Amino acid sequence: MKKLIVILLFVWGKSFGQNTISTSFNYTKTDFFHGIEYGRDVYTCSFFAGFEYGVNRTVFQSRFFPKAKGGVYYRALNKEKFNLGPVIQYSYAYLRYSKIPDGTVSYHELNGGLRWRYGQHWQIGQTLLIGGLWERGRSTIYQQPVTSGTLGFTLQIDCIYAF
Repeated sequence: MKKLIVILLFVWGKSFGQNTISTSFNYTKTDFFHGIEYGRDVYTCSFFAGFEYGVNRTVFQSRFFPKAKGGVYYRALNKEKFNLGPVIQYSYAYLRYSKIPDGTVSYHELNGGLRWRYGQHWQIGQTLLIGGLWERGRSTIYQQPVTSGTLGFTLQIDCIYAF
């Protein structure tokens, strides 16, 4: 019986949500990023996941710099054409800066901030995030793993289609 209730709640939640797909440009401490994002609205929350690439390092330096992200956005102010609210986002980026096996750096970001969107089917939006940025790499002197943390930020501009 419990399994049936869980399945019904899952199907019911899926049938009343709205899907969004967006393209974004954002500026972070590590690079300018461009990417796509898929979102699923459930009541007043939107769960999203996306993939981006660092423009400077990928295009101009010929070093692919991918970033995967995911998070949740709560629409505290939810009007017909405008919504605004807090957002929490985690992202992971990976950069190979050298051909040697240890020549890689990974970046973990956990940010919180504010997001707004305007429009119905076609929307524009902006997100401002601030939080922690952790860089994990290998020390070139001691050949040991090194982790360093700093304050991270993200300023993102979106173009969204809701269906």
